[in-house]
Amino acid sequence: MIHTPQVIFGHAGEPAHATDHLSSSPDRAGRGPADSERGPDQREDTAARDLPIVKAAGFLCYSDAGAAGQEGEIHYLSLCGLKPAVVSVTSAVRLERESTRVRATVYPHPTRPGFDATCPRAWAYRETSRTLPGGGFQSLLLPARADYTRLDPLASQCTLLAPPTGGTADAPDSVAALIRLHYRFLTRLLFTPLAPEWAAWLWTRAQRRDEATALPRVWGWLTAAYSCHPDEAALRADITAALRGDTAFGPLPLPSTGAAPARQHRPITMRPEEEVA
Repeated sequence: MIHTPQVIFGHAGEPAHATDHLSSSPDRAGRGPADSERGPDQREDTAARDLPIVKAAGFLCYSDAGAAGQEGEIHYLSLCGLKPAVVSVTSAVRLERESTRVRATVYPHPTRPGFDATCPRAWAYRETSRTLPGGGFQSLLLPARADYTRLDPLASQCTLLAPPTGGTADAPDSVAALIRLHYRFLTRLLFTPLAPEWAAWLWTRAQRRDEATALPRVWGWLTAAYSCHPDEAALRADITAALRGDTAFGPLPLPSTGAAPARQHRPITMRPEEEVA
């Protein structure tokens, strides 16, 4: 028997369908996660938000935040609800087994088009979970490409998730946070030394070169997410041109004294008996 997990965009203040029953206490049916189940600085009126309802194998839970690409690939997914429901839905979304055709279908919403969500195996998702103060349960799915600590140094792409700042995606604090995050990922992915003073210039260039593109599907407390695919050869050429006075991406600040940080590698050590005389 084929079970297809379903993700339904419904208004958080109303049941998604009259026949749906949330796997939670009766007084919570048809509502989003309680304030105690949200991240820091994410408290707000539940009825004023649209939260996706994730359904799989007879269970329902809410996604308080998430991001997906044009093809439906999950870049981040946070699920909240009672533990049995969250565990079951997370496993269904994450594990792609041919026998179950695991696929999350998002039904059309008045302001959001539907899409099929997938978790590409090559992205090496990590699942973390915790019990929430209000008695609920939360599970997070994060691919290695969005996790600096697990990012493959040989990777050519990464995902930037805007840290929660309490503002909108274009608020100064949000933009500043993305600039810092973008610079940090670049120093992990590229061999070209990059001065910290260039961080804002690098972010402007990446957006204008379409090397940092906003993901089309972002919801919940996550305000923005970007898929980045830096072109190192083009970046070197642009830096060279900027150092010679080109201002296509704005003036390039002069680096402070000291070498720009190079890409970090694990040092290779040798035992005394292996040293070459």
